[in-house]
Amino acid sequence: MNKTGSPSQIAVKVRELTVRAQNSGHSAFSFFLDEGECAGVAKLDRHWDDRYLLYGGYTGAQRCILGVFPAAQEPDTTGFPIVGMTFTYRAADLLTHRDFLGAFMALNITRETVGDILISRSGGRAVAFFYTTVADCVMQEITKIGSVGVKVSAGAAVTEDMLPRFEEIHAFVASARLDAVLSAAVKLSRGKSADLISRELVRVNAVVCTKPEKLLDPGEVLSVRGYGKFCFAEICGKSSKERIHIRIKKYL
Repeated sequence: MNKTGSPSQIAVKVRELTVRAQNSGHSAFSFFLDEGECAGVAKLDRHWDDRYLLYGGYTGAQRCILGVFPAAQEPDTTGFPIVGMTFTYRAADLLTHRDFLGAFMALNITRETVGDILISRSGGRAVAFFYTTVADCVMQEITKIGSVGVKVSAGAAVTEDMLPRFEEIHAFVASARLDAVLSAAVKLSRGKSADLISRELVRVNAVVCTKPEKLLDPGEVLSVRGYGKFCFAEICGKSSKERIHIRIKKYL
């Protein structure tokens, strides 16, 4: 599955994988999908919910591979074409996600073959996930990230200090419209939030959204230029005045 964008493109690619799995009798896999594409897959109206998995190498991955399985095969994660690797270096050397991604891209491998890159906040250790076709190249060629020497080893144990941290925001809003949820997240008026949306500064699941009236589903991720990244976590209930109580998680 190549890089996709619109829901129709995602649907076409999913159908291609489904047909391939059904005709061959073997599981079929995409490359790594970004958050927006994963959300698009999850929203598709389909009858094969128990025949597919989204998996990125660990529970909670943001970038995932879509696996579609034939009727005779029980879906599981063991056959996914994913290789995890661990990178160790001096704790005094500070490396960022951009540093790692730049080093990987310098090998002329494509973004769709690289999954999540997680860096320990205590320093000196990071893990990353790759499509099997590029794993040997990374293992053999990477000796430095930027100017920092690193040791690469097979296997990727994700530790708590690599996972995102959140600040929780609770608010009462009139509806789950994008402008209302955004207003609660960034603590601006509905009008100013709508302005951010109209200026194409807001992404929903990694895709620019210019519709303030868009209704959000729990689990969708908002990226707001200048304000950060948020997850619309859940609708907790309603107030006596019929306003909905929502919980938002702000990435730290």
